Amino acid sequence: MKSIDVAKDFSPAPAGRVERDGPFSGDALAQRVHIALASEDAVELHLDGGAGYGASFISGFAEGLHTRGWMPAMLATRLRLQTANRELMKEFWAELIGPDAPSPPARPGERQ
Repeated sequence: MKSIDVAKDFSPAPAGRVERDGPFSGDALAQRVHIALASEDAVELHLDGGAGYGASFISGFAEGLHTRGWMPAMLATRLRLQTANRELMKEFWAELIGPDAPSPPARPGERQ
């Protein structure tokens, strides 16, 4: 399993929806996660430690994964989110698998 710490491995201040908004946009992170998902059985994404995430960043991240072929059901089983912030977890999952879908159940060692 590949682990990506957004604040350390990507940017402590991610922002924007698409790459024209800057190099640390949601779509740019989606590209990194896409590459990892293509070669690993699962990807663990650590969300804590940064300056926060705007709605456009989260939306751009989800849209970037979806346009690269990662459908909600696939993401629910292969992407693992780590954060101490339950509301942030809900925001990400709402964009990734749908606003009415419950967050995937916590796996051993996963904080939800």
